[in-house]
Amino acid sequence: MAVNKNFVVKNGLEVATDLVFASSTLDKVGIGSTLPSATLEVGGDFKATGNSTVVGVATVQDDLVVGTGGTVIVADVSAGRIGL
Repeated sequence: MAVNKNFVVKNGLEVATDLVFASSTLDKVGIGSTLPSATLEVGGDFKATGNSTVVGVATVQDDLVVGTGGTVIVADVSAGRIGL
């Protein structure tokens, strides 16, 4: 059912225990986190489809896999190898 109105939350939002959390005092949003330490913090896995752009520095703490099954770039942290 569609409602033809704006949805406004002024002070914060919490969905389930830690599914979505937003705080106007912290000015931060957590998905899978109730204590976000960045403007947007995603706890757990996430998937981005379509075009994605990262501006600035991205820090990857574990393996980095680019392309289906790592067909473009693989950085294997435990083995200390990068493959193109």
